[in-house]
Amino acid sequence: MKTDTSQKILDFIKKNRQASPKKLVNYTGFGAPAIFRQLKKLQNRGLLAKTGKPPRVYYHLPLEKNLPKINNVSEALSVTIHLKKFGRFLSARPYGQQTWLALQPLLAKKISGKEKIFIDFAGVQVLCPGWADEFISSLKKRYPKQVVLLPSNNASVKMSLEFVGG
Repeated sequence: MKTDTSQKILDFIKKNRQASPKKLVNYTGFGAPAIFRQLKKLQNRGLLAKTGKPPRVYYHLPLEKNLPKINNVSEALSVTIHLKKFGRFLSARPYGQQTWLALQPLLAKKISGKEKIFIDFAGVQVLCPGWADEFISSLKKRYPKQVVLLPSNNASVKMSLEFVGG
């Protein structure tokens, strides 16, 4: 059974994809010790995952709960991977690595040597170089002639892609 505090935390993170403890304190109105206690309980129950190191720690849903629901995986992945389904703020290198590792088995089963893999950045507000390096660079190494990065007007996407050579 979830308490009101833990439910508020989960609702906030579902809506925003990730949250820092400070944002959760501001949102809920509860003190930092109460928030940290609830975060620890939610982590122990497998409802939340933690990324980063102090002072930049973020809590998010475990990756398997964040994966998009796709009926025809082969068709969807051979056409487009919508990065917004993994969050609007793609900001942590370990989370980029988790995303890559989670999609790797699906890609290996469903992508042959011919399909193009389109990466769509629409809806992504922040793409940090570390996340892009872990996910996009790994994808390009595995499928060097198949990855197509769709154009984006977002400055953080452009800068991160320059960093990783996209």
